[in-house]
Amino acid sequence: MSRYRHYVREDQNDPQWNNAIRFPYDDCRSEWLQATRNPLAPDLPCIQTMNANTNILDFIDGSEQLFVELGEWPSFHDDEVVAVLLQREADIGAEGGSSLRLSIHVRRHEQIGLGTAQYHLKLCKNLLVHLVFKGIEDLVMSDFNGQNVIHSLDISVGAMSDTLEASVSIESSWGLKGSFRCKSVQVESLEKLPVPDIR
Repeated sequence: MSRYRHYVREDQNDPQWNNAIRFPYDDCRSEWLQATRNPLAPDLPCIQTMNANTNILDFIDGSEQLFVELGEWPSFHDDEVVAVLLQREADIGAEGGSSLRLSIHVRRHEQIGLGTAQYHLKLCKNLLVHLVFKGIEDLVMSDFNGQNVIHSLDISVGAMSDTLEASVSIESSWGLKGSFRCKSVQVESLEKLPVPDIR
């Protein structure tokens, strides 16, 4: 899965949406997310699920923060990793074990004057997103340097014994790339950075 785009549908009884799953957050309680192929836009990938009752946003603690701010769970395409922190619990064998913290600079632009000579992109979202992955295993990372532009940050979730775990892949446009498995994913915090008023 290379993207986390979703398709919202109000009519849960439509038979072509029989794979829809309930979105868990109160501000989206009337919305439904398609769990598999989108019949109206088959070229757009959708949220990957383990079964009809669980979706990847249920697995990511605090994911509603990004959904509210950006309207979707992003692929982080063209966003930049600005910090990586690896650490382990002081007590050997402690639950959670080792963890990885990624700080990602997320910028979004809106189109101004589309179709005119005055067309330009204006910065409308300027965020610093901190993601924490706990219980990491099989970590492989390389090429962190002065600029680390993400092509996509892919998360897929599956069952391991009687628990769930995520496989994470950081596909690079430039700089940092890597992959690992983890037992949990959390949006630790989201910082809103200043948006310059450039006219």
